[in-house]
Amino acid sequence: MGRYEKIRVGVLYLTNTCGELLVTELIGENKAKVVFPDGYTKVVQKINIIKGCVRNPYYPTLCGIGYSGEGKYSSLNKDAYLRWKGMIQRCYDNNRNHNQKCYERVAVCEEWHNFQNFAEWFYEKYDFKLMKNWCIDKDILSLEHKVYSPETCCLVPLIINNALVKNQNKNSGKTIGVKARRGRYYVSFYKKGEKFISELYATEKEAYELFCYEKDKYIIELAEEYKYALDTKAYTKLKSHSTKIYFES
Repeated sequence: MGRYEKIRVGVLYLTNTCGELLVTELIGENKAKVVFPDGYTKVVQKINIIKGCVRNPYYPTLCGIGYSGEGKYSSLNKDAYLRWKGMIQRCYDNNRNHNQKCYERVAVCEEWHNFQNFAEWFYEKYDFKLMKNWCIDKDILSLEHKVYSPETCCLVPLIINNALVKNQNKNSGKTIGVKARRGRYYVSFYKKGEKFISELYATEKEAYELFCYEKDKYIIELAEEYKYALDTKAYTKLKSHSTKIYFES
C-alpha cells in the first residue's frame, strides 16, 4: 500500500480546517469513504486524508458560524461573498466588533449561515449594471428586527447606508447631529460628502428639530434619486423615513 498504508477503516483523522473525519470504507487503491461528525459523507483521495486537506462544505469556518455549503457559488463570486463575509463578521467577530456596540445583539438567520442560500438571494436582487457597491441593510424595512434574513434585508446604495448609520452612542449624553458653540447650538452632518452646517440656535432642542427635518429631507431626496433600482418596499420606507424614530429607537 506504500504511502497509503496509514489509512485504516474506523480510524479518526484530523483535517486542517474542518475538524475530524472517520474513514468508513476503503475504495480501491487510492480512495476512501469518510464521514464527518455532522453526518456529511464523501469519497476522497487517500492522499488528501494524509495531507489533512479534505473539506466539509458544511463545517463553519467563518467565525464558527458561516460555511460555504454545496452549490454553484464560491468565494470567486466576490460580489456576494464579500458582503456575506462582512455580514457574518459584523455579527460574530468579537475582535472586529470591539467598537461596534450596535451589533452586540444582532444575528444572521440560520438559513444565511450557508453561503449558497445567501448568494442565491443576493443574485436574485443584484443588478450588476445598476447596483455597483450597494450594501445590505436590515434596518430600513423594520427597526424592530435585529436579524439579517431574506425577509428583513434589502440592497441600498452606500450613500444611503451611510446616511442611516447610527454612528453615535445613545448613552453618550450628546444629541445626535447637534454641536455646541459658545453656549449656542448648531446642526452638522454630511450630505453627499459636503458638510451641512446650520445657523446657531438658542436651545439644543431647536437644533435637534432642524437636524431631524434636514436629515429626513436628505434621505427622501436620495430615495428619489435611486428609485430606479431600489426595492419597492425599501423605497416606500425611505420616503416616509423618520430620523426621530430611527435614532431614538
